[in-house]
Amino acid sequence: MARDQQMRRMNSVTQAAVGDRPAVTTVHVNDPTTGDEISWSSASQVAHDIKRPVGAARHGCWATPDGRYRANYGPGNANTGVPPQPLQPPSLPAGAAAPVASPLAESGTAPRVISGGEGAAISGVVTSGSNSVALGNPYPGNVTREDLGADTIMGVEVHGSRTTTTTPPGSMGNDQPLVRTDVVWMAPSLGMALRSVSDDPRMGKTDREVVSVDLNNPDPSLFQPPAGYQLETEEMQPVACTQ
Repeated sequence: MARDQQMRRMNSVTQAAVGDRPAVTTVHVNDPTTGDEISWSSASQVAHDIKRPVGAARHGCWATPDGRYRANYGPGNANTGVPPQPLQPPSLPAGAAAPVASPLAESGTAPRVISGGEGAAISGVVTSGSNSVALGNPYPGNVTREDLGADTIMGVEVHGSRTTTTTPPGSMGNDQPLVRTDVVWMAPSLGMALRSVSDDPRMGKTDREVVSVDLNNPDPSLFQPPAGYQLETEEMQPVACTQ
């Protein structure tokens, strides 16, 4: 994962080679200045660019000409009763991680490049988007949250929180209470989690941690498709909002 001084963000996920299947890298770039969202895969060598509205134009409902990608930005369509919805991202290869949903925090420090994670060829984007605390808890039950205070990971200040979800007996076919805990250490200056630990009796324990942080300016080529890739562009246009 990388961010530059223009607030462009890049997420790259590489799936390791398995048997006769080669490694596959999927990349997603978001440019808030131009509105471009570009995704490409080493498997197809095709880059897909969705041009979104920016600035004062970014309100109401928009869609690409073929209707495959739609967005409801509001509040210009508040009378439709449709809540604002984010842009639906381009389809990615099976098993590829989705882009990080939350924007990176504003910061006056240098651009950042972040990588790491548990297992071979799993990058920091997996870390930041994989825990249930960041994306909302999908499990029913009583939820309590605890502030763990401040700490540092690799010299970066982080703030910790623990979420405990207790599912009562009978809620999911269980005869005993099920207790799930999620601990997340967020770096406010980076806008992502540097460590997350999930402990669920149904799924086991998962510990993910970013293993390297580079505060130097990222290479501009990280935000562009590789040379020789085919580029397909679709520009979103304003459309009527539907109920």
